[in-house]
Amino acid sequence: MFKNMTIKSRLIVVVGFLSALLVSIGGMGIYGMNQMNSAFKGVYDDRVLPLGDLGVVLDRIQRIRFNTVISSYSENPAIVSERKSLSDQRLEEVNTLWPKYMATKLTTEEAALAKDFEQQWRSLSQSVDHSMSLALNKEFKAAQQNLHDDMFAKFDAAHTTMFKLLDMQRVLGSNDEYKAAYQAYQELLAVSNSMIVLGLILAVIAGFLMIRAIIGPLNEAVTVANAVASGDL
Repeated sequence: MFKNMTIKSRLIVVVGFLSALLVSIGGMGIYGMNQMNSAFKGVYDDRVLPLGDLGVVLDRIQRIRFNTVISSYSENPAIVSERKSLSDQRLEEVNTLWPKYMATKLTTEEAALAKDFEQQWRSLSQSVDHSMSLALNKEFKAAQQNLHDDMFAKFDAAHTTMFKLLDMQRVLGSNDEYKAAYQAYQELLAVSNSMIVLGLILAVIAGFLMIRAIIGPLNEAVTVANAVASGDL
């Protein structure tokens, strides 16, 4: 390959080859980092953040339940108005956080649970509104009766489903998706290491061939020069 090439051309070929090898290894490293970033970003965006949002939603529905109970048993219109205002604020937070969660990547089982919670939450909200309306109209006994006959059972159903969703985030985040991301990291690391080793071997071979291709003509030139100097030629 190098026999009919000038030394300049040979150097260009070897330097070009080593540069291409360096770019390839660097490109593989950048690709690997991007893949790992995407994998772990998915765990963070689809599991860690939703875990926090669902925890806040759970707290807010508990506070709404608490405000409804206080309003129904207070038999004080001022307290009812105050608690109704607080519940409306908590409801607005739920209505903000829940769509954020639903926009994340959901598994089939998770989507089914989320759909169940939405139905249970609508039913619970209607019962909460009913008790609050009765309390605002000073029908406190009827408001209390609605709590026991309807709202508590609906709250328990929504509460149970929300806990299942929270636990699913923990399981999926810590086991399935994190393990998948870590496995991808191990595979990319193995490929990168293989490319580095292969690159070093090819670089050594190319260097050896280059040195041999250059040293051979130089030795011949030295031999001819010595022969001329000694008068053999």
